[in-house]
Amino acid sequence: RHAKFRLPTLYISPSKRQHIITGSWSQTPPPPTSSGVPSGQFTWKYTVPGDLNYMTLPLSKKSKWTGLFKINSDGKKRKGVEVVETIEKIVFIPTKKEEGEEGDFKIEGKGMNKYGAFKLEGTASYLPKTSPTDLPELSLKVSKTYYIRPPTELPDVSDSHDVQVCCLRGQMTKIIAEDGFANIKIVGSWSSDRLNLLVPREELKVDQIVSPFELVHKSGTKMERMSFPPVKQVRLAGWFEFWNLTTQSTTKVGENDISFKLLKNNGGGWNVEGRGRNQYGTFFLTGTLEPDGKTIELYKHFPPRPVASKKGGPDRPRTAVEPAPPVVALPLP
Repeated sequence: RHAKFRLPTLYISPSKRQHIITGSWSQTPPPPTSSGVPSGQFTWKYTVPGDLNYMTLPLSKKSKWTGLFKINSDGKKRKGVEVVETIEKIVFIPTKKEEGEEGDFKIEGKGMNKYGAFKLEGTASYLPKTSPTDLPELSLKVSKTYYIRPPTELPDVSDSHDVQVCCLRGQMTKIIAEDGFANIKIVGSWSSDRLNLLVPREELKVDQIVSPFELVHKSGTKMERMSFPPVKQVRLAGWFEFWNLTTQSTTKVGENDISFKLLKNNGGGWNVEGRGRNQYGTFFLTGTLEPDGKTIELYKHFPPRPVASKKGGPDRPRTAVEPAPPVVALPLP
């Protein structure tokens, strides 16, 4: 099976710190049993972490995207449907024009949806600007080819983020609770910058705030029957301490809605994927569990706060806006 994307465009959404690819697609050749050519619209989105400049397009490092594609109704048997998919990575490689390569970048990637694993190949070229202040945009030519993924093919190790992304680092263990059932417990420290967690306590500066946290997954499974590390999604609750620089006091903040799953990676450990919510807002989780099965590092990615916009206006400004000043790393979870 082979899908071709027609004139998709990659652009920046500043208010959401997202890079967005949107366009249309069609299947080539059409299935023998089809009365027409399957086609529809698609959208992929990448939320740029706080330690990267979202105004850079494209980013030089691999990135993970989420999105969906629509299969249009043929007016007869097939109804219109939406299919969610994950693009595990997209890499933009500068082309060697002296060797006759087309476009400004080569595109390589791979992903997964309910129909199976697929590879992405194509090119990207900058669109001409009508004004010096225009935001950069790229026109893409991409093909998606499905293939049978061998069991030995695992995803890359999830990215780490040194600054401006809330980081939790600790030890995950399986313990027996008072009721006799097995629990999973994560205990450690968190900070607004990962680098603060690598500094010895006695060498921390006043503005390098590191505080404790604890998360627990309570199960109804006996100790000997629970897999560890867990093979299914786990839901956790707990707390973290928040140090207020102004009042010089500590507050314990509850965490009651965190869940994640572990996915084996090609580094011998596991990637963490999940989401959560607390009094500061909703967030999605990324991170890694090291090969020892105990040392875990989590990142909370909070979306930017919504900004006022004109009713009905698209979130796709053609003209660049004045970048906001750098956000000072605050001790927020």
